[in-house]
Amino acid sequence: MLKKKSYMNRENILSEGFFSKIKALLTKNPKFMKNIRDMNKISKSLEDRLNKRAKARGEKGNIKLHKFTVDDFIRK
Repeated sequence: MLKKKSYMNRENILSEGFFSKIKALLTKNPKFMKNIRDMNKISKSLEDRLNKRAKARGEKGNIKLHKFTVDDFIRK
């Protein structure tokens, strides 16, 4: 049996649009997006508590945490 010829460049799979297709699938997945929103809510509440605690200690209290996106879970 003959092997089928693959036209996908295995050395440079990023140029083939593989990860962009995964990103599109993940953004359409409501369960995944809900989990990202939940993580962002948790990090926001942590940020608020840290700022509140810093202000109580007399410090400036200007802590900003990074918001999660789909790109954070896809290797580039």
